[in-house]
Amino acid sequence: MEEKEIDEEVLKAATKLFGNEADAINWLNKPCLALGRLKPADANPAYVLKIIGRLEHGVLQ
Repeated sequence: MEEKEIDEEVLKAATKLFGNEADAINWLNKPCLALGRLKPADANPAYVLKIIGRLEHGVLQ
């Protein structure tokens, strides 16, 4: 299966959240409960950005 290209804005926001691009890419390629077990890299970028924003503010639900 071919990997989907990661949205540039999502990658930038995830890199800011995790502090480096390697950790961001790792997170983006693992299933996320908040996305119904989809990988953030495969999900709608708008949803992923909302989750990143919630994580930045410590909102876990």
